[in-house]
Amino acid sequence: MTAVLYGLALLCVRRRYVVFIVWFVATVALVAVSHQLGDRTNDNLSLPGTDSQAATDVLKSSFPDQANGTSPIVLHAKSGQLTDSKYSSAVDDAAADVAKNPNVASVVNPLTPEGASALSKDKATGYLSVTLAKNLGSLTEGDAQEIIDAAAKPAQAAGLQVETGGQLGQKVSKPSTESSELVGIIAAMVILTLTFGTVTAMLLPILTAIFGLLSTLVTTMGLMAAIAVLVAVLAALTLLPALLAIVGPHIERLRVRTPPSEEAARRGLWARWANEVAKRPLIAGIAALAILIPLTIPLFSLTFGQQDTAALSTSTTARRAYDLISENFGPGVNGPLLIAVKLGSPAQNGADDSRLQKLQKDISATAGVAAVTPAQVDKAGTAAYFNAISKEGPSDSAPPPTSCTTFAQQ
Repeated sequence: MTAVLYGLALLCVRRRYVVFIVWFVATVALVAVSHQLGDRTNDNLSLPGTDSQAATDVLKSSFPDQANGTSPIVLHAKSGQLTDSKYSSAVDDAAADVAKNPNVASVVNPLTPEGASALSKDKATGYLSVTLAKNLGSLTEGDAQEIIDAAAKPAQAAGLQVETGGQLGQKVSKPSTESSELVGIIAAMVILTLTFGTVTAMLLPILTAIFGLLSTLVTTMGLMAAIAVLVAVLAALTLLPALLAIVGPHIERLRVRTPPSEEAARRGLWARWANEVAKRPLIAGIAALAILIPLTIPLFSLTFGQQDTAALSTSTTARRAYDLISENFGPGVNGPLLIAVKLGSPAQNGADDSRLQKLQKDISATAGVAAVTPAQVDKAGTAAYFNAISKEGPSDSAPPPTSCTTFAQQ
């Protein structure tokens, strides 16, 4: 393997300009294709064989609109109540305008009997329950913003605060990472400059990393890690030797510090430190463990799972909607557990069917459940769904009510 790698590096050194041009052209072409395709991400998720997928399949077949989920558009009056005349007409207009959007299947107004549960006790906060007509993954960010603007225009004109939660809010609340990436690159440049001693030497690994990063822009998330590693390895094996050959002895230019002499290096701080560690390996090992072991303590309280909207910045509309709902309706409303029911025989008396009533009663009695919404039955009477509201938020450490996460077949 060593001989193969040596031969590859030697070939790249001899064909240094060809290798550099190939990397440059390939990177420019990939970036151009990426910009041409645009930001076509896919939010669709399928987990075959799971209860959640079985529930989703029932919704798609019997309640196709509900399979796309609902998103709350929160309306908050900083003074007064939404039922006040100066606000109520704006709420009605917001609901009507959102319903006109072709990507919206239905809107439930919190000022109507059907949406009464979406109005807070003090009536200062409510939310429109927006059901989409298509899967969120097929909507662009512009489509989502158009729906939000339809509600925001009349509501904000009346002095109401408007925030959008759920998947619709998350669609327009993607956190910006450019600043953190810039800080990382600047930090790497400073560290590498101090380590190598020259600006020229610092630029070589930075350029290699940038070429590798740009080359992975058009990959999907599922393959991103593998492709990024592969590109990084290829860049290190081919591009870096070519760049070193191109720079040659000029790598010593733009030096920020004079390299110490061999004698000075042997008498330096790090040389003395290494010698002391080598003389007393047991003491050094115990001291290192005394520092490292306490740092592992947080691992024992580590919680696994997906991040929810609470992890977003408060500058995003999705996070502000999340906070308003938690404060006025309870944390569990931000993550209702959907119960899909497939009935063996048609329901008798619709939602008053004895099987549905018993299931709702059992789930209501489950520890951790704050409330259960009325059941909705399809026209054939063979499928139904309802929501169970947890007492805890989606990312709270308390486990969710287990009976509520199970697909029910009656």
